[in-house]
Amino acid sequence: FGVTWPVSVDLAPTSTANTSLPLAPHSDLPTRETPPGHQLLHCLINTCQGGLSTLADGYAVADHFREHEPEHYDALATLRWTFFNRSPDHDHRWSGPIIDEGAPGSPLTLRAFHPVRGFPDMAATDVPRAYAALRRFSAVAGSTEFELRSAFRPGDLVAFDNRRILHGRTAIDMMGGTRVLHGAYIDHDEIHSRLRVLTRRTASAPMSTPQ
Repeated sequence: FGVTWPVSVDLAPTSTANTSLPLAPHSDLPTRETPPGHQLLHCLINTCQGGLSTLADGYAVADHFREHEPEHYDALATLRWTFFNRSPDHDHRWSGPIIDEGAPGSPLTLRAFHPVRGFPDMAATDVPRAYAALRRFSAVAGSTEFELRSAFRPGDLVAFDNRRILHGRTAIDMMGGTRVLHGAYIDHDEIHSRLRVLTRRTASAPMSTPQ
């Protein structure tokens, strides 16, 4: 991806992010064994109508299903889908549930990005309830009860946990406007490592003597 990567409308896009289409609540790169931990999006230019940024807390969405729709939660947390992203030089793929609780102590990982969700990796008898749960997941995550919406202004920077927070946008009206964002990924491990190092340095720094 490079140090940063652009999110703009292209004439020959290689990703739905680089179109004017709306993006449903999703997490990036569910095609990887370990998707990126944190994501940053920096708005450089935005003179377009529409394209509202959306965010929803995946923990709250998962809790809703666990408490109120257990039959859908079971399908979302146990039935596996194959996600893949192919290009001439890459072929990334991973199989996992939409709500991936992982091992005890592991962070929640949401795998929800329709353009790279390839096909069910489950018994044929489970497919109908898997799709029913998936449709319900999208409806709940994109509802006003769970989703926040805001317009990007030049200079705005949003940072969020990519494995927990579902992000998206409304459709962009490109008539007479330009919208350019730049994004970056930072793994959880790098954030924790840097915090530990800074804490260690602060603790060992000599204290100044009052004058």
